[in-house]
Amino acid sequence: MTWFFFTATTGKTSNHSIYSPNDIPLVCSHQLLNAPNSSPSLFNTASNTETPDGSLAAMRSFWTSGVRCFDIDVVTLKDGNLLASHPSRLAKSTNGAKAEDHSLSSIRNQGADPVEFPLLEDILEEFSRLRQQAHEPPFYTSSDRKIGLRHATNFPLQGALLNLDLKGPHLTEEQLQKITHQITSMGIKENVAILVAALLPGEKGPGIDILRILGSKQSLTSHRYPAVRLGLVLRDRVSEDLDVSRIKAIVEEYSSSLWLLAPSFKFSKDWFHQIQRTIPLPITAWTIDSAEDLEIARQAGISTVIANRPMDYHTMTTEMKA
Repeated sequence: MTWFFFTATTGKTSNHSIYSPNDIPLVCSHQLLNAPNSSPSLFNTASNTETPDGSLAAMRSFWTSGVRCFDIDVVTLKDGNLLASHPSRLAKSTNGAKAEDHSLSSIRNQGADPVEFPLLEDILEEFSRLRQQAHEPPFYTSSDRKIGLRHATNFPLQGALLNLDLKGPHLTEEQLQKITHQITSMGIKENVAILVAALLPGEKGPGIDILRILGSKQSLTSHRYPAVRLGLVLRDRVSEDLDVSRIKAIVEEYSSSLWLLAPSFKFSKDWFHQIQRTIPLPITAWTIDSAEDLEIARQAGISTVIANRPMDYHTMTTEMKA
């Protein structure tokens, strides 16, 4: 038996590693869940303080621990406010409340407190502050992307990354425009990817078809929307997303806007290998929940994975057969 040791969030290996750093997936936080405990403060002498899920404190805790990649779901409230939460997590904390049925004040009254359910704007501001302090580079450079598209070369993600998955039937073009302007004005557009799906005929998205709005050449030339980076969501339960030739055609159609792929982790290894041979874009796959999942991702050549418990893979020991 051979032992190997690695730190998944930094991609660094010890001298005992049988893999190169590029073999080891980068790990992203899913919904800011299960962050490391906060250290004691002047006002709290406890040895450890639990960090609330979904909070700005969770983002800071992950960041200082080396996890600088985040996947954030965003729901649209009835009054147009954007809340950083997955619909299921929000419902669990509010006795089943649906975002689209509540205003910000009413959802707060239902139990969605401001700490665990911050506004999207607060998330963007905190990410911007952390990125600027650390002088983080873009998650994927323009020069790498040009080389990749020209020579079918896949490049791994590099700097800090914030994925935004916008959900809810009340999302409007005006809100989308506001989000893109916020990302641009805060100086983080090269570290943010708005996740989009290629909707099928008759399929309902989050109120609007984000890919067509932000990815079309008409939008890019109208200057109504600042040019932002998009990530293409690929769903294992959608048979059309198994078709690599279809995905390639979508990427070519929106080549100016799509910067990464965001597929489900449940696609087969053969599918991932085919994607990597055909479409030269970085991949962030969702969602892993075990060391076995991480090893499967490594074997599939996935460079970045989104995890519910990312710190479980921060420093871990895995036993491998020679």
